[in-house]
Amino acid sequence: MRHIWKEKDYLAAFYLEKFGTKNLPYSVEQVADNLGIKVGNFKRRMSQFQNMEANVNADKYAKLSISVYEQCKDKSEEELRQIAFPEVRLDKNNGKSSTTKEKSTQETVTASEFQQNKEKSPNTKGKSQEVPQSQKKQRKVPKTILIDPVSRIEGHAKISIFLNHRGEVSDARFHVVEFRGFEKFCEGRPMYEMAGITSRICGICPVSHLLASAKTGDKILAVEPPPAAVKLRRIMNLAQIIQSHALSFFHLSSPDFLLGWDSDPASRNIFGLIAVDPDLAKSGIRLRQFGQKILEILGARKIHSAWAVPGGVRSPLSEEGRAWIKNRLPESRAAIDNALKLFKSILYKFSDEIETFGQFPSLFMGLVGKDGVWEHYDGGIRFMDSHGKIIADRLSENNYRDFIGEAVEPWSYLKFPFYKPWGYPDGMYRVGPLARVNICTHMGTEAADKELHEFRYLAGGVATSSFFYHYARLIEILAAIEYIELSIDDPELSSELTRAFASINQLEGIGVSEAPRGTLFHNYQVDRNGLIKKVNLIIATGNNNLAMNKTVAQIAKHYIKEPKIPEGLLNRVEAGIRAYDPCLSCSTHAAGQMPLHIKLFNTEGHLIDEVRRS
Repeated sequence: MRHIWKEKDYLAAFYLEKFGTKNLPYSVEQVADNLGIKVGNFKRRMSQFQNMEANVNADKYAKLSISVYEQCKDKSEEELRQIAFPEVRLDKNNGKSSTTKEKSTQETVTASEFQQNKEKSPNTKGKSQEVPQSQKKQRKVPKTILIDPVSRIEGHAKISIFLNHRGEVSDARFHVVEFRGFEKFCEGRPMYEMAGITSRICGICPVSHLLASAKTGDKILAVEPPPAAVKLRRIMNLAQIIQSHALSFFHLSSPDFLLGWDSDPASRNIFGLIAVDPDLAKSGIRLRQFGQKILEILGARKIHSAWAVPGGVRSPLSEEGRAWIKNRLPESRAAIDNALKLFKSILYKFSDEIETFGQFPSLFMGLVGKDGVWEHYDGGIRFMDSHGKIIADRLSENNYRDFIGEAVEPWSYLKFPFYKPWGYPDGMYRVGPLARVNICTHMGTEAADKELHEFRYLAGGVATSSFFYHYARLIEILAAIEYIELSIDDPELSSELTRAFASINQLEGIGVSEAPRGTLFHNYQVDRNGLIKKVNLIIATGNNNLAMNKTVAQIAKHYIKEPKIPEGLLNRVEAGIRAYDPCLSCSTHAAGQMPLHIKLFNTEGHLIDEVRRS
């Protein structure tokens, strides 16, 4: 049940933001618990007052929070403490705080009292409410809501939502209905062609497959690419992260944030964003262009480049290309700084979405570098749980079969990877930007490290809501820009020594890299002539498959109460999937919004209702 904020809640948040817990016998977490507020939500409200102090978007906050700020901003610590925490008394002799036994005239709720209130509430989670007879008659038979296709994602999918006899959501499935067969039709091809072939798997993130394939080829040749080649590959992957994340945030997801879940779907897209906030839309478009242009400078084309090859890369960075990148860095940095500031200023509006868009415990998997630093190209594989405990660390991709299993279901072409020691489906894990910023100890660059610290503060520790994928993408864009800025003057980027040559020296190779959407594995088996005998690909989106299905079910159970659902709620189901930014068909994305067709069936398979969205 969503918490209704009262004046005493804002007073407590303002006091803690301004003076901390030095003179209180409570921690921030205990205060939030006593008030019956989620810790992450409480900390986000605290950050609002910090923004008000800095006069950042102060007019966009709730009237009650603005009123509390205006009335209390000039009060001393003692004055504000007596208002916000009247039960606390500070012993002036020893400086220690304590609580009075008698309650003050202002209501103070303890954790135990809050739990009792929850148990008395008629809307307590887990307790069914009496359903009127008229509704019971309408809900005699289970029904299915079919969302087909899902819009504003890369590829085609549909969502089936199953209702029970009472009209409540009993289950939901995220179907990937396309079959392309890349693994099969690569058999018989020369290993040297695989980087060029597999980059065609995806039009949004071809670099991810290009680099994973080239690294797999390195293993089969048993060579170490020259240092210049590794540095150039890393820059290309950083550029790929920038352009892909910019597409996801500005083009596909920000229309939901800025135009509203219930806005007209015909204008809830990048073109609608241009009309409402042209400066933001322009900066997002140019930020993506910055990443794409670096890909073109290095690989001679923006998509489907064959630049990275087994043993290294085909060519170094030109001086003209270096100059262009350096010239555009300041503008790109300003764009991501503004996007982060904007997103943090509106984050408090989405407390409901944060609690329902994939808010559940899971494992997180990704690459980390030395000392646990954020990594996107090399390093070891780490698994961490939702409490921040490292389950497994420094795992090698060469042994991925020992810790990753792949299940299949008859209703989807997308496989269901899982953490093998925990079994299926208990071994569900998440990958991608949310996982990477959760599992790393630090980002490794100055500004991104500051943002990571604030991210963890606002999330209340490990971010377990998939809604925070959007926030994590912005932090990764910032880190990528900083890393490019730190490396762009390296003279070795122009070295002609970019490739190591060798014959077939291993009959199997396994490569791993971080795609924008998550950890990507390529596994090739070849014969003595280098012809492909077998291919296995574990795609980043596939790694998230179990989590995406659970997210759809969670959102559906929270929002869908009737067989017919309004557009805004329907979009939330789709938006839960968009948080993962899935790349399903691995084909180029069409601008705008795909048509939506929803069908409602009874248990006999008869169509009883349908809605079309063009």
